[in-house]
Amino acid sequence: MLLLSRGLAERLERAIYTRLTATAQTRLDPGFSEPMRWLAMYPPLILPAMKPLRERFRAVAPAPWTVQVWLEGGLAEALAESWTWLPGNQAMQLLTLRGRVELRLEVSGDLSPELLDRAWGLLQRALRQAHLVAAEPARGQKMQPVPSRPLV
Repeated sequence: MLLLSRGLAERLERAIYTRLTATAQTRLDPGFSEPMRWLAMYPPLILPAMKPLRERFRAVAPAPWTVQVWLEGGLAEALAESWTWLPGNQAMQLLTLRGRVELRLEVSGDLSPELLDRAWGLLQRALRQAHLVAAEPARGQKMQPVPSRPLV
C-alpha cells in the first residue's frame, strides 16, 4: 500500500512520463523508485476513507480493500491531522512493502522534537493498521489450500 502527498505524486508521475516517453519504453526501468513503479502500475484509488484526504494525498495498491482497512481505525484521521504540523507543499510517503512500513517526510528547516513526536505517532498508527490488514484474509477471494506434492 502506498500513500503519497499529492504534490509528490504529481512530481513522480511527471518524472515517470518524461522518462518513459523520452525513450519510448514499454516496460518499467528497474532504476525507478518503488513509488514511481507503483504510480505507473496502479490507478489512484477512490475509496470512502480517502474522501476527506483527496486534496492532500493519493493512494495506490494492488488490492484496493487493503487501503480501505489500513485507513480505518484512526489512520485517516491521523493523516488529516498531519495537515496541522506538516506544511501542505512538503512531500510525504507512507508505504507498506515486504513486511515493513516506511514513513518518509520532506522537512525544510529545523527538525523539532514536536515534529519527530508527531511523525512517530503517525508511523505507529500506520503500523498498527498494517498489522490488521495483514491479519485479514483477502476480501472477495477464497483462501486456496496449497497443493502438496508427494515425497519421492
